[in-house]
Amino acid sequence: MALLFCSYASASPLNWADLGAEMNVTLASDLSVPGLSLPAGTKFTVVDSTSLDIDVQVIETQVSPCPSSLATKKIDLEMADADYGFELNPGCQIEWYVESKDLFRSSFFQ
Repeated sequence: MALLFCSYASASPLNWADLGAEMNVTLASDLSVPGLSLPAGTKFTVVDSTSLDIDVQVIETQVSPCPSSLATKKIDLEMADADYGFELNPGCQIEWYVESKDLFRSSFFQ
């Protein structure tokens, strides 16, 4: 007689530093920030992650597939809270601005 043990663990959010170009990620939970609301499970592709000279990391993502409600929408830089800001550009490009000191904190993505 053989026993088989299985363990199921929900994926935990990735740190901001773990996000790299061409990664496919999903929102770990609902996201509601000024001017933008997306449900958990929304799929993203990380386009780029770039360090700026002002001690800020920019992580550019693209929602895929792009919902028609976001296809042409533009939101200029919004500080969602003290830890990050974002911009939404036409074509579902979302740029997340994260201070370098927060790169090893959990992101919204898994």
